[in-house]
Amino acid sequence: MQMRLCNLIPFCCLLLLSCHADAQINSWQLTVGDLVSELARREVSRAEDAVRPLLETPDKLKHEYHKCLTVAKKLDLVKELNSTHFETVAIERSSPINSGVEMAVPPLVGQGAASRVALQDDSGRIGVWGEGGIGKTTLIKNLNNELRISPSNCFDIVIWVQVSISLDLRTIQSQIAKRIHLKVEADDTTNSIASRILERLKLRKKILLILDDVWEKIDLDAMGIPSNDTCCKVLLTTQSLDVCRRMDIVSPFRLNLMNEEDAWELFADSVGPVVHSDGIESIARNMAASCHGLPSAIKCLGNSMRGVSLVELWQNANHSCRCSSPVGVNLDRK
Repeated sequence: MQMRLCNLIPFCCLLLLSCHADAQINSWQLTVGDLVSELARREVSRAEDAVRPLLETPDKLKHEYHKCLTVAKKLDLVKELNSTHFETVAIERSSPINSGVEMAVPPLVGQGAASRVALQDDSGRIGVWGEGGIGKTTLIKNLNNELRISPSNCFDIVIWVQVSISLDLRTIQSQIAKRIHLKVEADDTTNSIASRILERLKLRKKILLILDDVWEKIDLDAMGIPSNDTCCKVLLTTQSLDVCRRMDIVSPFRLNLMNEEDAWELFADSVGPVVHSDGIESIARNMAASCHGLPSAIKCLGNSMRGVSLVELWQNANHSCRCSSPVGVNLDRK
């Protein structure tokens, strides 16, 4: 019997310990429950305090509701604006681009009226043609400078493009883009550049496009030039009458060779005062005549004799001119 009682002691101890633990857990749960209930009551009370004024004044509740609705709409608008992609930031209304850019060029001799005659053509395309060295570029550069300072200039902008024998559309577009302050990226296609050039030029009322040294037909539309628009006038220089015809120029303007007196005036101006010295002037006139009225040849030969005062040197130079092949080669392709 005593032995059985000894065996029950551990069991009773475990039972007592278990009961004590249950009591602790129940106490903890009650405490936590009380805390949660207290916090819940406080939150409900706080919410009631916040809502009570609105419930007591329905107009105020309605006002707050509309205020929240307005704020929500504005937030949606902000999100929409932030996601907007602008193709064009601003439309150019007035451009700071100068109507013309002054070009370095010697004054005209004997052909001063030619540029004015050329622009009297009412058609949209004008062609100035003549053999190489006759002075087409000099003529048109002087015209460009005259328009820049003339109060009667009717063009909003004059664009000069150097074409040359190797026609490259991208190079021509780059020159036009630079003149109208249009940025061109390396990966831009000729079509995209043409569209942007056209868009920019349409902001102008009157345009003069000068294409110097054209050797073949140029697709103006591919360049971005509004070729069929009356606001755009095209003036080109070429050595070939055929180019004028292929560019649909109705009445090409031929630049003639200089007459004898004009040729002498240009030659004398290139040589300087020494040309009027005794024993030199008669030789100099013969040399000027050997240039066959080509301004470029006259200036080149005159500059080579500038300041030369020895008659013997003039005689040798004149002999060389007579023995050499005729100056200038007729490149007109009819």
